[in-house]
Amino acid sequence: EQVKVGGYRIEIQEVRNLVLGVAGVAHAAAAPAPSGAGGLTRLELFVVPGAGGEDGLVTRVLERLRAELPSAAVPERVHVPEGTGRRVESARASGRRVVAVGTGSDRRFHKAPIPLARERALRARFGLELPFFMYVSAPDAHKNHRRLIEAFARTPVAVRRAHRLALVGRFSQHDRRAFEDHAARCGLASSDVVLASGVSDEELNALYNLAKGFIIPSWHEGFGLPAVEAMQCGRAVIGSNTS
Repeated sequence: EQVKVGGYRIEIQEVRNLVLGVAGVAHAAAAPAPSGAGGLTRLELFVVPGAGGEDGLVTRVLERLRAELPSAAVPERVHVPEGTGRRVESARASGRRVVAVGTGSDRRFHKAPIPLARERALRARFGLELPFFMYVSAPDAHKNHRRLIEAFARTPVAVRRAHRLALVGRFSQHDRRAFEDHAARCGLASSDVVLASGVSDEELNALYNLAKGFIIPSWHEGFGLPAVEAMQCGRAVIGSNTS
């Protein structure tokens, strides 16, 4: 679903993604304005348990939206439903059984030698002739691609010129354009950041094995499966300390 703002449209999901990038927000629901009015009229937040005061959270959400969206797209009201973010505690208090279910990575991701011909073909296809660092993720805002691009741009020139940053995922044309524009604003050449879409599991396993290292900078992860996949392939992993 989209809302019209000025002369262009903004996807409701894009607004949700921006909000989910704010620490303390577990889920968000956005309501578009009546047809023809443009913008959003209401944003509902569901709070992570122990996230702190709701007033401060609302302030942080509005600051984020005002920094990223046209003013007409910022919702008129932000609502935090009564009692959200406390359901886990109440379940424990009421004596219900809470069972933790472990997770793990598929064994198709494993350490393996990549034949030279296969390596050359993959590097040529994705533009990864140089050694590269890799991130596998959806393009959602809380996955923090932009900060990763900024960090790569701040590496010493000699290091940056000798490496590529490979972002692997399902990128729409909008996502691709946004990341490419951000990289250009950071002073990076078009070849410095590689956006790889349509990667099969077999190709992904090979890329894990060829990467110099894996980076997972997201603000929040349910588990962080790609980090485990990378480690199974023998890669060193750099992760954020927020999740």
